[in-house]
Order: sequence, then structure tokens, then C-alpha cells
Amino acid sequence: MVASVKHFIVSEYGLNTRNLKGEILGDWLKAKTKAVDYLIKKAKENLSFTWTGIGTSLFFDWSITRGIYGISLENKSITIFDSGNQTVSTTSLSFLAEGIVAVLQHPAETANKYINIVESEVTQNQLHNLFEEETGTNFTVKHKTADEAEKVGKEKLAAGGRFPFEEFLQKY
Repeated sequence: MVASVKHFIVSEYGLNTRNLKGEILGDWLKAKTKAVDYLIKKAKENLSFTWTGIGTSLFFDWSITRGIYGISLENKSITIFDSGNQTVSTTSLSFLAEGIVAVLQHPAETANKYINIVESEVTQNQLHNLFEEETGTNFTVKHKTADEAEKVGKEKLAAGGRFPFEEFLQKY
């Protein structure tokens, strides 16, 4: 590599783009997939260069503040998708930082592969109960299907403007 970089940590934080092929999110994130393909090629050409992709699923703290889990702390409401019992993997930003340090401390074990860093698995119903318990407030509950969220995302996509990332994550 021109800059003599020995190890590159790929910007795969969040969803593992290798698992999204053929989906709308996969199409939107294809530049990330191409970047990893390039790194794989370069690692084969130059044995002193390695890379690591880190998949984290959703960032818990980021997702809560943006309503990805359907929770609005401000409005004390939650939209439950489907049954609300589907398990979602999640990771806080601080836990990710610990994972990055571990990758850097173990370069041989993490070379040229994806590493999944998952702090916890949770359902929307568990989050609903947790937030009601922690705030001492009953949340207003709405129900929606993940397909409905995807439909809204497709409508926003067709209308132009910003990519409706949140709606497609709710389907994912």
C-alpha cells in the first residue's frame, strides 16, 4: 500500500454488509462492500497488509436517540414492530471502543476477517418494559408491521431526498 499501512480497520460498524446483498440496505451500502473487496485483493497481493471488518449490529445509544427501536423518550411512546419479540443484537459505542482495542491488541487473530462485536440482544418488548421501569412513566404503545415501515421507506425513497435509513433498519 502506498502509505505503508500495515492494518486497516474497515468502516463496517453497524450492519455487516456481506449479509445484506440483494436488500435495499445492501444496495445502499454497496460502496462499503466494494471497499472491502478492494482490501481483500490488496491483502492477497501484499502479505504485510491486513484488514479487519467489525460488525456491531445497531449502536444502542445511537439507535435510541434516533428512534430506530421505535422509542420516543421525548413523547414517552413506542411503536412496536410485528410482535415486538424479535431479538435484535446491539452494541454501545463504549463497548465498540473496547472491541477496537482488542482487535489492535490481537492483530494475528483478527487479520483479514470480519469480527462481530455484540454487547447484548434485546427485544422491543424488553426495551419497552425497561424504559417504563426506569422513567416511572407508562409509554403510549402503537403497533406497526416491519413491512409497513419498509413501505414508508420505499415511498420516501421514490419521493427523493435523504435516504430513509431508519425505516429500512426497522424492516431489517
